[in-house]
Amino acid sequence: MTKKVYRVELGFWRFYLPIGIKTLIAFLIVISTLAGGFYYYTTGTLSRQIENETLDNLHSKLKGGWRIYYSRMDQMKDGMLQTASEEHVKTAIAGRDSRFLQNLLNGYAIARPYVDIWAVVDEKQQVIGRKNGRTGDFLEIGGVVSRALRMGEALQSTEKVGKEILTMESASLASKVDSYGIMQVVVVPVIKDGKVRGAFVTSILLNGYDWLPNDIYENFSINSAIFGSILNESRIIASTSIPKSIFSPRVMVSDDIKNALAEDRGFKGKAVLEGVEVYLVAEPILDAAGEVIGSLAVAMYGSEVGYQIARINNTITALTFTGIVFSVFLAFFVYRDTVRPINALTAAMDETATGNPDVRVDLKTRDEYERIGEGFNHMMDAIQIREERLARFNELSKLLITSLDPATLLKMALTKMVELTDSHLGIVYLHDEEGGILNPSVSHGVGEKEMRPLKVGEGLPGICALEKKTVILRDIPETGLLLEAGFAKVTPMEVVWFAMHYKERVLGVLAIGSLRPHNEEELRHMEYLVAQVSIALDNALVHQEVERLSITDPLTGLYNRRYFFGRLTAEFSKSKRYNQPLSAVILDIDNFKMINDSMGHQVGDVVLKEIGLILREQTREADIWARYGGEEFIGYLPHCEKTEAVQSA
Repeated sequence: MTKKVYRVELGFWRFYLPIGIKTLIAFLIVISTLAGGFYYYTTGTLSRQIENETLDNLHSKLKGGWRIYYSRMDQMKDGMLQTASEEHVKTAIAGRDSRFLQNLLNGYAIARPYVDIWAVVDEKQQVIGRKNGRTGDFLEIGGVVSRALRMGEALQSTEKVGKEILTMESASLASKVDSYGIMQVVVVPVIKDGKVRGAFVTSILLNGYDWLPNDIYENFSINSAIFGSILNESRIIASTSIPKSIFSPRVMVSDDIKNALAEDRGFKGKAVLEGVEVYLVAEPILDAAGEVIGSLAVAMYGSEVGYQIARINNTITALTFTGIVFSVFLAFFVYRDTVRPINALTAAMDETATGNPDVRVDLKTRDEYERIGEGFNHMMDAIQIREERLARFNELSKLLITSLDPATLLKMALTKMVELTDSHLGIVYLHDEEGGILNPSVSHGVGEKEMRPLKVGEGLPGICALEKKTVILRDIPETGLLLEAGFAKVTPMEVVWFAMHYKERVLGVLAIGSLRPHNEEELRHMEYLVAQVSIALDNALVHQEVERLSITDPLTGLYNRRYFFGRLTAEFSKSKRYNQPLSAVILDIDNFKMINDSMGHQVGDVVLKEIGLILREQTREADIWARYGGEEFIGYLPHCEKTEAVQSA
């Protein structure tokens, strides 16, 4: 390799200037250039950037608002789909049993009071059941009811409805609108014997209700509102119910917003509401025919953004002035305090070059050279830390290959992680992919009462698992999480959640808490260690799943016949040795062949799965069940007398 020489040679023609004067001139030029550049940047580019970031942030929160907007419709749809699949409900609708349907709808209305219209129609759209008992009316909402009956599919939409439809439900509901309202509509057909017999019709009125804007405010801390029809009323029909809300009820929408939304292109920018400048993002609400009937909007006051820009300008001006003053003083001391620090640093570098890693410098110059000295020491410390971390990594790697049992692996890994990172708290949540739940698996330094299962997306561990990124919590309140200190409980200064994932598969979340904060380099090191734990955990889970599949029936989830008789033989010997009762039960499904022949093998598989689920959930944990044959099942009940076994069977 060719030797490289970085040369600096000044010509004889260069006039002499002390280093202090050079530094002063350089400082003044740099400060002046930066001041002018910062001023231009903050008054122009930065202002536009802050405005664009504000609008992008509002747009992101509006997307979250849409998720809340559709959440209740999804709940209604899921609930009605389940109800429509029940045979006795199908029979009631086919038989036009209005009393039964009214009682059914009243029960749902109690469980979901936010739904305004509960009705059941027949195949000709005649109401045969309503929460208020009124029947015989022809019910149509924006063509959604007829289309759902014709297609035989569940539909959900937002529609513009006349006051007469609301009047059929109740006078108090109709009083919330002048001539029309905007409703979220869900229609779920009921199919019996291959024919559409009717449909469930549920609706939520948006006019005058602040649940949606308030939910958006609670989740995203942003003002929001629902606008009425863009072409007719053009006014706010629901808004956040907080003091000094941007959106006041019944406020008219300006023409620029109205025109943008009417053309189905949304609005994103500055606007004026009641003489106040705001930043607003709005997107249209479309009915089933694709017509604009309203919009959902979020906004923040323009004064908030202006305050941020003014504060940045003032800060930069103050810093620039202070920098110029300090530059003059620094120039006087630079020359005097240059030679000695340079000689010390040079000597330390020469000593390091001989292979001695324990070299440090102690510069108390209170200037850049002191920072250079600290940087040199930090570099040498980093070299030693990297060597120590490499040793820790090797130590953890050796530990991870000692066990293929996930529980044992996680317990050892968590203990070692807490030890290697000098932490005081450790928790591992395992991801249940089927239920979307994070279950606490192992812990260190925290009681069981502080842990509970969480859904993916719930809380900081849930967010960590959902976004697959590290989440850090600092400045924890005294009423928050407590660590066991041996003689008392103390509050951690920092808790970090690391996502455990491998090849896009979320395995869980590992939390580390400490009485001191970790720096960025330490966090990156811990992320690397967690990545190694994740790889080992994935391998252990795969091994566990392979073992589980080898002893279970893939359809019912029960044990297979070979494994069952192995367990039964051991349990029988144990029962004889200790003179303990042991009972066995064998069962089959009556008329199972008729089910397969009349409804198909897929339905037969569903029956087998349900039987397996019943056997697992409705019997003792100690009872062992297996699939004996096609529709036959067998199980043994340890410590169970004959009378109890008969009762269980």
